[in-house]
Amino acid sequence: MRLSQPARILLLTASLLAASCGSENNDDSSSTAPGATLRVEEVPAGDVCAAGGFILHTGPDRNGNGVLDTNEEYDSKTICNGRDGANGMNGVNGQDGAAGGRARGP
Repeated sequence: MRLSQPARILLLTASLLAASCGSENNDDSSSTAPGATLRVEEVPAGDVCAAGGFILHTGPDRNGNGVLDTNEEYDSKTICNGRDGANGMNGVNGQDGAAGGRARGP
């Protein structure tokens, strides 16, 4: 599935936010908060999203395995792709190219 530019920007922004929400470097090294984790699930075209899309699952990585497990999900948001718009009008014809040379025979 090819994502539109706004969808790619949204995914990049969400990924950066999730990565930046990890634990802070405090003087007290005995307490470490779990980092935020993001998992993206593709949604095929159908009832949920007419033109397809994806679901962003977010939550804390409580077990520290670097993966958002199902039991760690805190929130999920569905983002649908937009439908294709109507085709635009054809443009004006361009100038004719230069005349070609004569073909030489055998």
